[in-house]
Amino acid sequence: MRENVGRGEGMVIERSSYFKFAMVAAIVLAFAILAAAPLFAADSVPPAKLQVVNVPGTCMLAGYHHDFSPAELKARYHDRTGYMREVEKATQEVLKAGFILPYDAEKIRQSANASDVFVDGGGDVKTNRKTDSGIEIRELMRADASWNGAPYGAYPEGAAEPVVAKTTIPAHGKLTWHSHPMPSFAYILSGEITVEDDKGNKKHFSAGEVMPETVGTLHHGFVGDQAATFIVFYAGTKGMPLAEHSAK
Repeated sequence: MRENVGRGEGMVIERSSYFKFAMVAAIVLAFAILAAAPLFAADSVPPAKLQVVNVPGTCMLAGYHHDFSPAELKARYHDRTGYMREVEKATQEVLKAGFILPYDAEKIRQSANASDVFVDGGGDVKTNRKTDSGIEIRELMRADASWNGAPYGAYPEGAAEPVVAKTTIPAHGKLTWHSHPMPSFAYILSGEITVEDDKGNKKHFSAGEVMPETVGTLHHGFVGDQAATFIVFYAGTKGMPLAEHSAK
C-alpha cells in the first residue's frame, strides 16, 4: 500500500512539474512572438506615404495628397505632370510589392486624375465663364491622361511645331493600327467613332466631344453608318511625324 501510494505521489509530483514547465514555455513563447511582431509588420505593411485610401476627388495614395496641403503639393511637385508622374511611380512600387492589385492601381490613377489640387494654379484656368463683354468661354476638355487612362508625360523636347488637321472618315470606314509620338486631341465635329488600343480598351466618342489621344500606344478606330469628321490638334516638335503606322 505504501509503495502504491508512493508511486501515486510520484506521478502527482511528475505531472505537476510537467504542467509548470508547459506554462513557463507558453509564456516565453508568447513574449517572443510579441517581441518579433514589429519585425514582421515592418516587412508586410507599406510605408505610410504609400497607404491606399479611397476619398472621392483626391489621390488614393495618402502620402501624395492627404499628408500635404494643396500649397505643399504645388511646392513639392510644381505642376500636375510632376504630380501624376510621382503618383504613377509610387503606384508601380506598391503594385510590384504585392500590396495592391492591377484593379487598385487603375483606381489610384483615376483618383489622382480627379484631384483638383492644381486646377486653380498657373493663370486663368476657369474657362467655363462669361466675360463682361458677353463672350462665353466653355471648356471642352482638360485631361492629364489619354482616353484609355494612361497618364500624359512631358511634351516632346525641341522646337514646337503644332499641327491642326481636319480628318473625315467615310461611313463604315476604319483607321488602321497606329500610334502618336506626341499628345494630340481630336474634336468630333460630326458623326461618331469608337477607338480601341492593343490591350482591348475601347471608348466611344460622339459629335461635340473631345478625344484625348494616346501617346506611343497602338490603337485603331472605326465609325458607324455615317461619316465622322473631326479636328485634330497635334502638340509635336519640328519634323515629328503625326502618326506611326503598324502592320498589326
